[in-house]
Amino acid sequence: MFWTLFILACHGPEEQAAPQPQPPVTAEIIGLIDPHRMKAHVDVLADDSLGGRVPGSQGSSDARDYILGEMIEIGLEPLGDDGGYVFSYPNSGWPGRKKIDQNGNVVDALSDTGYNLVGLLPGSDPALADEYMVVMAHYDHLGVDSGGDVFNGAFDNAAAVAMNLELARVMLEHDAVPGRSTVFLFTDDEEAGLDGAEMWINAPTVPADKIVCGVSTDPLGRASLPDFAPIVLIGSERSPALKARWQEAASFLKSPVYFIHRDVIPVFSSDQDEFYTAELPVPALWFTNIGFSWYHTTGDTAETIDYRIMLQDAELLMYALAIIGSEDARYDYEGTFQPAGAEAQEAKRLITDLLKSDYPSAADKDFADFFLDQLDLVIEQDSEEALDDATITYTGTLYFLLFDLPTKYPGEVPPPWPEGW
Repeated sequence: MFWTLFILACHGPEEQAAPQPQPPVTAEIIGLIDPHRMKAHVDVLADDSLGGRVPGSQGSSDARDYILGEMIEIGLEPLGDDGGYVFSYPNSGWPGRKKIDQNGNVVDALSDTGYNLVGLLPGSDPALADEYMVVMAHYDHLGVDSGGDVFNGAFDNAAAVAMNLELARVMLEHDAVPGRSTVFLFTDDEEAGLDGAEMWINAPTVPADKIVCGVSTDPLGRASLPDFAPIVLIGSERSPALKARWQEAASFLKSPVYFIHRDVIPVFSSDQDEFYTAELPVPALWFTNIGFSWYHTTGDTAETIDYRIMLQDAELLMYALAIIGSEDARYDYEGTFQPAGAEAQEAKRLITDLLKSDYPSAADKDFADFFLDQLDLVIEQDSEEALDDATITYTGTLYFLLFDLPTKYPGEVPPPWPEGW
């Protein structure tokens, strides 16, 4: 008996495992995120009647009015100009974009003013509420083509607007407000060069030195392949401390999450990029799904959005806001550095996991081997200088992941509805 007690005192019972970390938001709260509400938002914003939400159009104004009405109904506090929700700014428009005028004619969409919408979810912790997390989604899109067919922009970016509205609703209605305050910023003119985000972060409606982080949700709601639906977070290398918080949030998710270096996405941008170049740079991530089957085409319609993916996106963002919003810490912006071995390893993990899908053909896998070999060179030498032309390699990888495979294997339209809903 003595030896039994001695062994237990030294080692503890074998059956006792270390306690598992608990998610920062309860399953009950997560279960209140409603895909029907998100779908209702997308169905309105991506409807033909809004004409592609191009700045300078009636559809853009209608989209703005709809989002504004939802912000008021949810209970977000106004954080725009003059005590309202609208943050207006001069813009230069985007020559060549088209809209349908009141007579049904296709004409140039001209605009000299942009309109962001800004709402505040005040923090629940008095000690943290004067610090701000910024959650962004752009609501503008491309208008119509020369024949009048609509670029509906469901994936890009009505779905992200819908998700952010729904998260704000759940947090306010069900006592799940983070300790830090959350700014919900719905930007205009993203497609024309990130103008809405640039104008706001350079004249923010909260103290600039109190903005601790940002995230741009864009675009969302579509799987890369029918059996592979990753979340990709881009730019976290610029703030390792912030990356650690997002990694913690991702650890509670069943779906795969990948952290990709910003500089290996050379031909695309989103609103978080403007946070990096602000007078006081702000660490910010780009939160996206990589199912680009109908990206920037007239096929990007509401029926193609997969609300199973939307639910996993919303879950991760709610976890991250809860974690970041609960701690008294700042996340230094450490600037850019050249992708090296660790970054190439994560990109390789993403491609390798994608190729485990049942959909890519032998030819697809052979084609992918080139990119994997290139990434192996970077891993082995711990430097992208191992590549003859890094831009070509990364751009080729990007198009293979984002366009070639999703376009070849788009899956069901509409996708299956979330189980149990």
